Amino acid sequence: MVTADAEHLPTGVVPDGGFDGIVVTVDTWDLPWIDALAEGGRLIAPLRLHGYHWAIGFTKDEGTLHSDEPLIVCGFVAMQGDGAWQTNRRTVPGTGVHLSWEDGTPLPVDQLAPALAHEPTITRTDITVRGQEPFDALTLYLAGALTGFCRLEVDPDGDNQVLNPPPQHWPGAAIVRGASLARLATERIGDGDDGKGLYEFVVHGHGAQGHVAAQEMTEQVRHWQRNHRGARCPLITARPTADCAPAGTDHEPHVFAKKHTRITVDWPIVPSSAESRSAG
Repeated sequence: MVTADAEHLPTGVVPDGGFDGIVVTVDTWDLPWIDALAEGGRLIAPLRLHGYHWAIGFTKDEGTLHSDEPLIVCGFVAMQGDGAWQTNRRTVPGTGVHLSWEDGTPLPVDQLAPALAHEPTITRTDITVRGQEPFDALTLYLAGALTGFCRLEVDPDGDNQVLNPPPQHWPGAAIVRGASLARLATERIGDGDDGKGLYEFVVHGHGAQGHVAAQEMTEQVRHWQRNHRGARCPLITARPTADCAPAGTDHEPHVFAKKHTRITVDWPIVPSSAESRSAG
């Protein structure tokens, strides 16, 4: 047994050729252990992607980690020490609304206070989800598809016009567009076949251009519905940062640039969607 900060493994700990298996038992924002893993070895980790936690099994092939199925949403005690993640959490003044960026550049939030003082516009998606049916894959998709993506939290006694605030322990998906923002929500529209409720995804837009931002998010929700919902789970690839070109300032869809790795999320296409494209 070795006691140390695992961000920097002590000299001599890693055997020749690397470990056959590594199991990470804390919530980790990055994967600095690729070089410590043997070729063909297995690494299991609860990985944070834009604040969403996924238990992922990886296999190393030619220096790159490739995920297995399935991906499982989870929660672990947070990493400490040099590998601790930073939420980049910012508060919109006087509103009790908090926005967090973990993978991506934090944006200013002070200008959003007037937008949150008025009721939002509501854009309907016509896409439904059953009560207690998880939609984690959708939120992960939106995190990679949309620039300015962040997580939205609301204080219970906050002074704002946020409708149907997200649960305390599950911040909502949102995007910032200047002095406006849009946020994914659900609205109950029936009981559902099992009596547990049927909900429609709706997007709330705050600010003068909130409806435009809401339409942008709505289009991505519909794209996910047409092309990816019902397909196999996304494939996660982790490459050492040293093997990648420097991250640019432009948004690269479904790519998360971290300290030690570049994470890529590939979304399989629903077979019927792919067939219709070929026919077209």
